[in-house]
Amino acid sequence: MFDTPSWAIAIALFFCLYFVIAALRGSNDTKNIYIAVASFAFYAAWNIYAAVGLLLLVLAVYAFNQLEFKRETAPIFIVSAILMLIAAKYWPGVPSLLGLPVDFKQPFYVIGISFYIFTVIGYIVDVAYRGAPPLSRFRELSVLAAFWPHLAAGPILRLENIRAGLFEKRPVTDAILRLGVILILCGLAKKFWLADGVGVYVDANLGIGGAGIAEMDGFQALITLLGFGTQIYFDFSGYSDIAIGCAYLIGFRLPANFNYPYASTSLTEFWRRWHISLSTWFRDYVFLPLGGSRRGNLSLNLLIVFAISGLWHGTGYAFLIWGLIHGTFVCLEKYAEPWFSRIPSVARRMYVIVVVMGAWAFFRVDATMAMTWLGKIVHITAYKFSLDSPFQIAPIAFFIAMLVLDHIVKYYRVDKDGFIQERMAMRYSAYALGTFTFFVFFHGKTLPFIYFKF
Repeated sequence: MFDTPSWAIAIALFFCLYFVIAALRGSNDTKNIYIAVASFAFYAAWNIYAAVGLLLLVLAVYAFNQLEFKRETAPIFIVSAILMLIAAKYWPGVPSLLGLPVDFKQPFYVIGISFYIFTVIGYIVDVAYRGAPPLSRFRELSVLAAFWPHLAAGPILRLENIRAGLFEKRPVTDAILRLGVILILCGLAKKFWLADGVGVYVDANLGIGGAGIAEMDGFQALITLLGFGTQIYFDFSGYSDIAIGCAYLIGFRLPANFNYPYASTSLTEFWRRWHISLSTWFRDYVFLPLGGSRRGNLSLNLLIVFAISGLWHGTGYAFLIWGLIHGTFVCLEKYAEPWFSRIPSVARRMYVIVVVMGAWAFFRVDATMAMTWLGKIVHITAYKFSLDSPFQIAPIAFFIAMLVLDHIVKYYRVDKDGFIQERMAMRYSAYALGTFTFFVFFHGKTLPFIYFKF
């Protein structure tokens, strides 16, 4: 979604009809029905079978709502949802285990399943164990689970954040309209100019499956790794900005999903700023139920959470290693906190960049290739400077500089409640970048959003 002109046209038509309904003073029920139908239609455009699966999931949650003993039956629904997620994630490895032909492929790829499954699990826990009033009608449940702006790549929705939009009057004021449009324009610029711009060079350097790593020298390996860290930030935060902006335009106020994470002074802070909807979900539905830090198992609980986070992102050892790297350093920070806090903030920021960027290698290629990639960077003998070196690293270096500028200028700010607040610099940069991105979007090559596969 959002990554082709045809999707842009379809979404524009959605908004046109939505604003017609709003102008005719359509009720919240009418708007919710329209949003739910459009969400399923958008998902069916990807794959009709995946849309049917999502519809069946919503029907199952609706059935859960009708049960008298929700607390007792909730584990059945939660385990079923988790098994559904595992089946979708790990299906590619099933044929070989069953002795099926190697060319036996998954019948369809379930885009965004990680996001809507976590949304549904959070809803069941909130209703069954935390006293949240359930969404009694099918239309509201459909909006929660299938809400089209978040469906492909998040952010993960929470009942507390979407309830107001479902039931309260949601006039789109000039301020809300402006902020929504600005977020969409900035998100498009992040994705189609910055993320795709650097992604072309990163993909070219890495080759298929990381085959290009063997040919890199130290400079190329380092700049390519920094380039991928730049790409994934602009790609994912760009999608989040677009999704949140679209939600604003239809009366739903979602919290920020990114808050300049590379400016963090610790890995703990990084995870308060990166993919905020996921980190808070793991905190509230995994870490705290495990006991948090109260039962003397802080390190174990943190490692479990980060291991699950790695496996949530994908199969294979590389994602597990990525999660455990983050978990290990977060644990070390907890135990070394009195000493760690005395380190100058500049040094702590550099430490965060080194750890996060190093871990990204396991996010991009398999574990063996990631080790080779990092080996190129840490071995001083791999650095071979030539007259061509500046020209080889300059394109990626430009986009890295844009990442630094993004974190310095901060075109929006996040308030104490976690919501995005507009800044004047944000407004004017959005209009300029949005105009430029329009031409890139409709006339240039675009890459799929990275988080579509999760």
